[in-house]
Amino acid sequence: MNNAVNENRTNVGETIRRVLGVCNRLVTNLKHWITLCFLLVTTVLGTAQQRTQRVMIGGIQYDSADVLINPTKLETGLTIALEATQKYRLICNQMRDSILRKRPNTLSVLQAADAVGAELIVFCNVGRIANLVRSEVIVLGGDGFIVNVRGVGYGTTSLERDTSGTAIADPAILSSLQRALCVALNDSSLYSRADTVLRVRPTALAAIGGIEFKQPSSDLGTWSLFKEKVPASYDAAQLIVEALRGCDDVTLIDLDTRDSIFAKARLFMIENYNATTAAELNVLSAFEISHLVSGTIERIRGGAICTLSFDEITPQKTLRQIKRAEGVVAVDSKAALKDGVREALQKLFVTINDSVVPSR
Repeated sequence: MNNAVNENRTNVGETIRRVLGVCNRLVTNLKHWITLCFLLVTTVLGTAQQRTQRVMIGGIQYDSADVLINPTKLETGLTIALEATQKYRLICNQMRDSILRKRPNTLSVLQAADAVGAELIVFCNVGRIANLVRSEVIVLGGDGFIVNVRGVGYGTTSLERDTSGTAIADPAILSSLQRALCVALNDSSLYSRADTVLRVRPTALAAIGGIEFKQPSSDLGTWSLFKEKVPASYDAAQLIVEALRGCDDVTLIDLDTRDSIFAKARLFMIENYNATTAAELNVLSAFEISHLVSGTIERIRGGAICTLSFDEITPQKTLRQIKRAEGVVAVDSKAALKDGVREALQKLFVTINDSVVPSR
C-alpha cells in the first residue's frame, strides 16, 4: 500500500536530476543559467499540477424514499466533482470492493482505505426539499486519517425533465457536491481550471422575501398593478428567481421550495406582496437560508420606483442590508414592472440571466 501511495507523489529530486541531465552541457553562461532555472520551475510545477490524490468513499447517506436521488447518482456526482478539480481521483466502489474481497471481512473504513491505497476518505449526506439539493461532505486525511474537514453546498433544479416528464436532480446534486468540497477544502477557486459548465464556487443560500406595493400619497392615481398586487408580486418574484438562476455568488431557492419550507413549519398562505415576518425569518434561518432578496414598488409622480435589497439574516433573525438598488417603472403595465425589476437586479448583481418570465 505504501508503495502505491508513494508512486502517486511527485519525486522532485528525480525531476531536477532529469532536467540537469539534459542541460548540464549547456550551462556555460548567464543566459544558460536563466534557461535552466526556467526549465526547472516549469517542469516541477507542471509535474506537481499533474499529481492527484486518491479518494475513497467511506459512506453515503440519502433519503431512500426520494426517487430523484440514489447511490449511483451520488457516486457519479462525486466522481465528476473530484476529478474536475484535477487534484483528486475517486477510487470507484467497484474497484474498492474487488480489492476488499480479498481481505478479511472485519476491516474498518480506515483499514479499507489503507488497503486500496486511498489518501483521503469522503463521506457525504445528500438531501432534497422541493427543488433545492443540499450536500454535506466530510473529508478525512493525514496520517491515520485523523484530520477531518466538513463542508455544505447547495444546488437548485430548474425545469429539466426526462422523456417521462420526471424532474432531473442530477445537475443540482453535482453542483451541491462541488460547492461542499470547495467549503470543506477551503478553496473557493477549486474549479477555476475546470470546463466552463463545471466552474462553480461556494454560494450564499437565499430566498425571496416580500415585494411590497406602496402608495404614500392619496392624490396619486392608483395603478392597476397596485390593485392586482397578488399576480403582480408573483410575477416580480418569479422574474427575480429566473434572473438569478446560475448566479455565481448566490443560490436562490424558487417559490415552490420556499413555500415547501414554510409548509413544513406549518406556515401557510404566504403572500408575495407582504413584508417578510420574524416568524418567516426564523423558519428560513432554520433551513440554513442566510440571505433574503426583497423589495418595494413605490408610487411616485410620473411613475413608480422598484427598490430591491439583498440582506443577510442575522443570528438575531433580523435583516442586515448588504446592498440595494433601484429601477424605474415608467408606466402602469406588467411589462414596465418587469423592466423596473430587471434594472434593479442588474445594478444589484451586475450579471443576471435576462430571460423573459411569462405572467401568471
